[in-house]
Amino acid sequence: MRLRTSLLPLLAVAGLGLAACDGERSVSISTGSSSDKPRGVLKVVETLQCPETQGQLTRKGAATDGGATCWYVGPRGSSVQLRLIRLDGDPTSVLQGLEAELRRDIAGGPTGEGPQVAVNADGDRASVRLPGISVEAQGENADVRIGGFRIEAKEDAPRADATAQATASASGDASEDSVSVRADEGGAEVRVRARGDATRAKWILTDGDEAATGWRLVGYEARGPQGGPLVVALVRSRNDDKEAAFEDAEALVSLNVGD
Repeated sequence: MRLRTSLLPLLAVAGLGLAACDGERSVSISTGSSSDKPRGVLKVVETLQCPETQGQLTRKGAATDGGATCWYVGPRGSSVQLRLIRLDGDPTSVLQGLEAELRRDIAGGPTGEGPQVAVNADGDRASVRLPGISVEAQGENADVRIGGFRIEAKEDAPRADATAQATASASGDASEDSVSVRADEGGAEVRVRARGDATRAKWILTDGDEAATGWRLVGYEARGPQGGPLVVALVRSRNDDKEAAFEDAEALVSLNVGD
């Protein structure tokens, strides 16, 4: 049996832990770095630290801009550019500019126009695969993995109608972390912004075209104290393995500004 299930164009979840009402689905969301982990004070950086190597990355150069830019290459031609960006106001406009820059380097990505996912189902089992996304479902339970994020949905009470569809939503205030996910057959887009006055942000865009010869994943990891400057790692990879692409880039950011 082949089903076609519509996805919401944008799934926005504020807060990384919540529970639904009794008798409904309970939902938990976790990231590679838990929001419950104590966060340190981010440093004010004057010049970048650019070690010769970081994990699988090798430094290939630095711009003559007073220690504000250096770049690395990694496995399969992946690229990481480290930047020190001074702020003049809200960092949101800076992050939006970085997203626009990286979007130009990738052909695919989610269309945002009625996205759908093809689901192959056998009885009460279903399996979904998209670049950077996997879904395993059995009956009313589901395990969804998107990049470094995991969403588990469990049915607390049995339903008489096995075909009934359940939805879960969450809301939070400005003190909570926020996660935004959008996905379709064209790829996936994930945006994360941590709570607090400091900037801790991640953005990932993957291309769903397996025949693509260019970049399959782009994104950034950005951190900085209130008022800046920001230390940003811009990641470009020819495969869509988020963990492999971002692990060493995130380590470079942590080396410079902290966690």
